[in-house]
Amino acid sequence: MAAAQFLAEVREVAALEALRANAKAVELLTARRWYVIKSAREASATWAQIGEALGITKQAAHDFYRRKIEEQEKYLSDLHDAAAARAVLEETKED
Repeated sequence: MAAAQFLAEVREVAALEALRANAKAVELLTARRWYVIKSAREASATWAQIGEALGITKQAAHDFYRRKIEEQEKYLSDLHDAAAARAVLEETKED
């Protein structure tokens, strides 16, 4: 009921404004995906499970994470714990 009331009170937005908001939301969520993948791996999720949750292959999930870690090492090396981030890249028997 609260959600319906909230939606009724929200002002209408133009289609382009909605698209800009959508693009920003996707950008923010994608930027944090590596962190959520790291958390899932630390909680013992396999690359196959992560890939399935994302709707991609396990290799695509692994590659996405690896690329993001490499970007962080290149651009944010002083703010990034590379060893912890790379530790979850290792394959396990379950992978």
